[in-house]
Amino acid sequence: MSRFLMTLRVTVKDGERAFLVRNGRLERVLEPGRHTLFDPRREIAVEVMPVVHAEFPADRYAVLRAARPDIAEALFSLV
Repeated sequence: MSRFLMTLRVTVKDGERAFLVRNGRLERVLEPGRHTLFDPRREIAVEVMPVVHAEFPADRYAVLRAARPDIAEALFSLV
């Protein structure tokens, strides 16, 4: 992940997914590949998570499920 002028460049590898968070709110999930995001106010943060052996905290899952049930259903299995 690197910043250049008003952009944020992120590379998501195979076996990873990245959560794009703007001002503390989940905006979308980034699939594998290179992503260049326009971020003039530096409001964007990206959290990269492995999908092969991912352990996601239960409290964060509950928040994600409440805010974006479509993403929670598509990406997670509750164990």
